[in-house]
Amino acid sequence: MKLEELCAAVQEARYYNERFTRREYTSAFRTYTERFGPLYMEAVRETAEDPDGRRVLAEQLLDLLEAGWKRQRAWNRTMVQAGKSRCW
Repeated sequence: MKLEELCAAVQEARYYNERFTRREYTSAFRTYTERFGPLYMEAVRETAEDPDGRRVLAEQLLDLLEAGWKRQRAWNRTMVQAGKSRCW
């Protein structure tokens, strides 16, 4: 499973959110789903047999995102937090 690539769907949200406008929505959505859709479908297929598979997948993704967050320099985290209110 390509967990790092799945994390990019969250890590690069700002780029896509800025493109989800009336003018660019169709193109941005197509790009996003072409890039991340197959990865998520693969992850769902790989976890389908295990009753806890999706929960474990979610935990793995959150752990990777948290580790990436912790690797950021303090000044960079502050900038992300400041921009967070605009993204979400």
